[in-house]
Amino acid sequence: MSCTVGSPRHLRRVPRYVAHAVFRPACCQALLLIGDARVETQHFRFIRCVARHENISAAARELGITQPALTKILSRVEDLVGSKLFDRGPRGVVPTTAGRMFLDQIEPIERSLQNLTKDIHNHNLGLSGTITIAAGQFWLGHILPGIIARLHQIAPGIQINIVTGTRDELLERVKLGTADMMLGRITEDLPDELECEELAELRIFIMARAGHPLATQEQKVQPEDLAKYPWILPTMDDPTVRYSFEESGLEVPVALVETVSRQFSESLLLESDYLCALPCITGWDVNSDLVQIQAEWFNWATSAGVVLSKDRPRAPACEKFLEMLRNRVLPDRGNDWR
Repeated sequence: MSCTVGSPRHLRRVPRYVAHAVFRPACCQALLLIGDARVETQHFRFIRCVARHENISAAARELGITQPALTKILSRVEDLVGSKLFDRGPRGVVPTTAGRMFLDQIEPIERSLQNLTKDIHNHNLGLSGTITIAAGQFWLGHILPGIIARLHQIAPGIQINIVTGTRDELLERVKLGTADMMLGRITEDLPDELECEELAELRIFIMARAGHPLATQEQKVQPEDLAKYPWILPTMDDPTVRYSFEESGLEVPVALVETVSRQFSESLLLESDYLCALPCITGWDVNSDLVQIQAEWFNWATSAGVVLSKDRPRAPACEKFLEMLRNRVLPDRGNDWR
């Protein structure tokens, strides 16, 4: 698209220009490509200054450069756009039609460049960007909400995408690069492309309301006692609890209620004599109105942490999240959270 502007003496075809910028974030400048030529975006500021003063000498004094240098810059930009930007007169200069068009166009360009410079700066500091986290239900309901809320207090520009599924599905996402990390159990059978960072010990506790008969009986609880009461278990999408019983040599209880919602499980426990096996990271408290059924014969634990790609570089936003995750979960750093 092109338009015809200017006085007959300077009648030219003025191409519509597209800005491609090469940034120098430290000084908030960029090189703007107009056609095949380059002009520093600080020259936009010079032209706006000339338009404001309607006088090249006055603008040069404000900018701290000589009048001939400013005139040369102005002439160069006029050559690049293919038209005069100012009409010179005895009392100063006034923008031409092309000049007014140029001034109207450079304002949003400068604003976009400033915003982009800010975005790049925030990205490099880990204050913006997108993180995709693959996580099991325990992490979704118990760990992630607090971390994400805290992260957005200090870095509101970070977008968080949460995906869930079976452990194998989540690991595949990390392998393919559709997730930046997986939070879950750490096992020895990780694919070669992945690496893990152990953060805590994950245990399964048998929980009930404070007044539950098994919580108040004097004799030790035995495995057969558990079968006398209804059970809440996670769905098969989260098999950790079922693994804990099988690997402890115990029969998996028959679940009358299956749910992935920890909040629902805890609420139902408080209202009835249900039992529920809840995953907990060692040292963390569960709902204060619930109690752990003391069963010495059930002492299952596994490592928990984060799984990452070995070779894929991590964005600063991911590093920021991992730092907060460690502060939240690691036993010797948990006190730094608040």
